Amino acid sequence: MPPTPSSSSTDLAQRGIRGLAANLGRRIAFGAAGFGTLALLLAWHGVSIPLREMWLESHATRQATARVLDTYWTVTPPIVPIGGGHGTEAASLRLHTALAFEDAGKTVEAHFVARSASEDDWWRRLPPLAGATTLRSIEFRFPAAYLARLRTTKAGFWPLPCDEKLPLGSPGACGSDFDFFWLVIDQPLTATAILWRYAPSPAGIPLRYPPDAPQQALPAVFRPPPLALRLFPIGLFSFFGVFGLLFFTVGIGQLLPADLSRRWRAVIVAGGVLLVPMWAELLAGFGSLVARSAPLALTSIFLDAVPEIASGQPLRPDRRPPPRDLVAVRWAPETSAYGELLSRLRLDSGGRTFDSDDDAYRAVLDATAARMQSASDREDEEILDAALHLLDQHRRRLEEGLLRGAAAVAGDSARPAALRHLARRLVTRTLTGLEPYPNDFAAAVRIEEVRRLASDPDPDNAQHARQYLERAARLGRR
Repeated sequence: MPPTPSSSSTDLAQRGIRGLAANLGRRIAFGAAGFGTLALLLAWHGVSIPLREMWLESHATRQATARVLDTYWTVTPPIVPIGGGHGTEAASLRLHTALAFEDAGKTVEAHFVARSASEDDWWRRLPPLAGATTLRSIEFRFPAAYLARLRTTKAGFWPLPCDEKLPLGSPGACGSDFDFFWLVIDQPLTATAILWRYAPSPAGIPLRYPPDAPQQALPAVFRPPPLALRLFPIGLFSFFGVFGLLFFTVGIGQLLPADLSRRWRAVIVAGGVLLVPMWAELLAGFGSLVARSAPLALTSIFLDAVPEIASGQPLRPDRRPPPRDLVAVRWAPETSAYGELLSRLRLDSGGRTFDSDDDAYRAVLDATAARMQSASDREDEEILDAALHLLDQHRRRLEEGLLRGAAAVAGDSARPAALRHLARRLVTRTLTGLEPYPNDFAAAVRIEEVRRLASDPDPDNAQHARQYLERAARLGRR
């Protein structure tokens, strides 16, 4: 008996529903397998990193003295742009150090990487390990395509006076994304203090390393973190591993043919789990493919954050070589926007070493004040003119640095009246609108410089100094 039209339409609808259900089931299975894979990758990285570090610390028994080959920051662009921006706000900066030492008659290179930082506190990731990092220069390395994009894209925010209607690069126009990055980085007295603090030691850097893996070296002064800090990431990422294994097993089980035996299902799932370390290495090397794939990019972002959580070391061995297409941009007094002023100040550490960032920055400010107090009237006039010109451009990072020297010149009755007026003008301009920032380098020393003027003879200057101190105190209580 031929099927009635109503029964054939019912069968067709049922087949369509079953097809939709099967398609939905496959999508859910793919999602579960993908989520499980990501969780397994996170678990592998998060557990293997602290275990490898503990192994390294226990086996690093051989001593050596290393010399610094290279120290620089890499600027890594965000794989997924945040807020549609092209600048460096979401980029990460990582400090890299390469050392070389002799082992069994051969030269061995050891590479280290520090925790990531942002552009406004790039100096915070200089590890507080005496002799573990040295700087001959302050150098930032960008991927070539990223740097080209930064140079040709107008900055979304530009704090200096400019005409927004003018094309990029013309006189009076707003700066590019790279110009904004450089404006933040170009902190002349901070950079000088950092170079003084981390000057290369002629004696070299003491290291210890395992005899069978000399590239995996540690600074000799390294102090292991407390055991609780090691156990936390192991427990956390083991938790990810349990859920990852569950989702991966269920997802793969749904994707495999239904007539496949249990034995082969178990072999395939176990093989996939055992290959997780290889997947992690392949994903790290995908490069441009990762950047073009949203799921892979998201996975890469998660994997990139794992060492920040799992590692207890501020400066850890780096097993991956840096990319080959990096372009170096170096800060130096002659490349700084403050170059003319720095050349007149002629700051010199005299070969001294410093135990802390505060000590180094205080030494820079002491040298600046001493230079202004001992300079001739003509030299001080040139220094003050250059500083006032910079303030006219709304630059702020030099502000506290000249306060003490300018106040001393302003209060010296033996100096010409015009010079004293110029120095007083610099003090007033500096204190007017001066703001403390929570991420300031050597913030306590900056506060010391302003506190000297809390009882300034000029009542307005004294009031501005006290207001600055009150704002700094509020920031410190947060």
